[in-house]
Amino acid sequence: MSLRSICFAVCDEIGWTRPTQIAASTEALGRQLLALAKRELEFISSERDWPVLLRTHDFDTVAAQDEYDLPDDYDKILSASVYNSDSYYRLRGSVSPSEWAQRKYAMLNSIDRYSFRLIGNPLKLVITPTPTLVESLTYEYKTNMRAATDAGVEKTQYEIDTDVPLVHEKLVQQGLLWRAKRAKGLAYDEEYVEYQNVVKTRYAQDLVSGVINIGGKPYGSDVVTTGSIPENGFGS
Repeated sequence: MSLRSICFAVCDEIGWTRPTQIAASTEALGRQLLALAKRELEFISSERDWPVLLRTHDFDTVAAQDEYDLPDDYDKILSASVYNSDSYYRLRGSVSPSEWAQRKYAMLNSIDRYSFRLIGNPLKLVITPTPTLVESLTYEYKTNMRAATDAGVEKTQYEIDTDVPLVHEKLVQQGLLWRAKRAKGLAYDEEYVEYQNVVKTRYAQDLVSGVINIGGKPYGSDVVTTGSIPENGFGS
């Protein structure tokens, strides 16, 4: 659903007359819906690490260079995802300032594995010890892109009526619904509770978590597992 269709659906549900347009609207309702839709898109995109917003960044170290640019659409690095893909180990970090100083200035000769921290303006990924050769590093990060054109060109926010959200459209619609009702002084408790439930359900579905077997015996298997054996008295 586009920005326009989401806003129109909310108007229809509440019983408001649809504004002529949203992004370039001169009507008070249109401008308010745009502001609320932008707020909701920013909130729901930042509220969880939605898989649709996750990206991978690969880069090579440069001898005698310890600072590296972040991706143009960088929002944040995912925890424990920074790896040396040549030597197959995870970089320690982002380390605290005190640990960084210790590793950089007091333990330089005793550490050969990289640690990292994020620092500076513009923000940089800095590693220690300073590389002496070319190695491949990789990490997962969350993009700051939240919307896209109908042709799939990503952007940070809604700009025109035909823009679509990257996160699931139902989330934005439900969020806009309760925000619009609250802004107009209408009761919104029921819509807010429904919104919270939709967010939790959609996130769980997007994660596609593995199955945890609590029955002891896998379905369709004749293999007796340890979970099927009594703790005592077995074989007596």
